[in-house]
Amino acid sequence: MLIRFILYGLLTEQSIGKLFMAGFLPGILLTVLMIIAIMVITAVRPEAGPAGPKSTWKEKVVSLRKIWHVMLLFLLVLGGIYGGIFTPTEAGAIGAFGALVIVIATRQLTAGSLQEILKEATTTSAMIFLVVVGAFIFMKFLGLSKLPFALVKIIEHLHVSRYIIFAGIIFLYIILGMFLEIYSAVTFTIPMIYPVIVALGFDPIWFGVIVVLVIEMGLVTPPVGMNVFILNGMTGIPLETIFRGIVPFFVAMIVCVILLAVFPEIALFLPRTM
Repeated sequence: MLIRFILYGLLTEQSIGKLFMAGFLPGILLTVLMIIAIMVITAVRPEAGPAGPKSTWKEKVVSLRKIWHVMLLFLLVLGGIYGGIFTPTEAGAIGAFGALVIVIATRQLTAGSLQEILKEATTTSAMIFLVVVGAFIFMKFLGLSKLPFALVKIIEHLHVSRYIIFAGIIFLYIILGMFLEIYSAVTFTIPMIYPVIVALGFDPIWFGVIVVLVIEMGLVTPPVGMNVFILNGMTGIPLETIFRGIVPFFVAMIVCVILLAVFPEIALFLPRTM
């Protein structure tokens, strides 16, 4: 999700640090909703989630030692941003260096894995760079054409609730996620949608969280759900089975968006305390 916040921040010139903090509580909310979805599924079909071996509280606490370094890195990066110790860019460098130290200290790094890491990082960086460059060229075109301002004026004359327009934007993104590569779709529509959101009086940081959620929804919606195809390739489970399985979690994401629309403070509380 961090990359999506960075993309949104670059395209809208919003604080990436505030976007990171804005996603913290909604992330917890979405996790709770996912847990509820699993509880409902297993209550209706117990065979979908067979009981595993029981563990004592002592075993659970002892098992946390395997993830202490991940939690430490998480607190270091987000704590540093929230406390104003360093910028999001510096936090990214510190996080990358901290992760490198951890894998070296735990002897998980090999020459082959390092080569794969560097290859993947280069590919991802090049992809993001090209998308952002294309988006900025498109934004320049929109600025010269005055199209976003014309769109704002058209919407102002509709005389409908801003929440109806917001619902229409979310529905548009869900449809785009079904048929297009969601990263490109969102990146190239934000320059037109963002002025409308601001003109309607919505908080741009709050909308950034909504956009990231919509991207997540687009990654699991048929027929072009990138995460579903990745899972299919890793497990060999048929695509139709996976698409049926994600329905409860897709509903959980919809509920999360609705709750954020009704209670925007869920996303805005932490950024406003920075």
